[in-house]
Amino acid sequence: MGALADTLTLNRALIQKLRYDYGYVDGLTPDMKWPVDTAARQPLQIPSMGDGDNFITDFFQWLGQLPSALWYSLIALVVLLLLIWVIRNMKKNTKVKQAESDEADEPVDIYAVDQPQEELNRAVADKNWEQAVRMTYILTLRHLHEAGRIQWLPNKTPMEYVRAVGMMPFLHLTNAFLRVRFGQYPATEQDWQDADSWRKLTEKGGEA
Repeated sequence: MGALADTLTLNRALIQKLRYDYGYVDGLTPDMKWPVDTAARQPLQIPSMGDGDNFITDFFQWLGQLPSALWYSLIALVVLLLLIWVIRNMKKNTKVKQAESDEADEPVDIYAVDQPQEELNRAVADKNWEQAVRMTYILTLRHLHEAGRIQWLPNKTPMEYVRAVGMMPFLHLTNAFLRVRFGQYPATEQDWQDADSWRKLTEKGGEA
């Protein structure tokens, strides 16, 4: 019996060696054993499968490791680009408003076109709505001048005629004309139909 008992004696040194060779990490339950590098005695890194979740996680982990100085530089760059965008848009809007103001100060020659009604008909047929709005305005000015409601002069500006007529439909028509005068705003069929309605109200002296 003594020999049998000796064979059952625990060899702790051998068990410890087997545990390391098998790759167990101390402190884990049997179902939580993690493979280790037997040479370095460190847990093995499981390679990334390359899916979206792992990529996003790794990316944010990488971002979190960036130095604070680099973060501040990136934030400053974003703020700078935003300021440049805002300033450029402000300058663009200022130029557009200045151009509209300059247009409103320029005289309009109502006799520059010999047959404005024919030109209007041609523009409508060709769906040239910018030209249709221009001719509608010219025809309205000519009608007002020939009816004695305004005194057209080569040096008068559109806004001077607005003050002389004193009607909201004519003001709307003038603004529509100024918007498309140099093709800065593409007109639509609805724009021309609105201009034609304002023309009719202006000519008959009614209000919108």
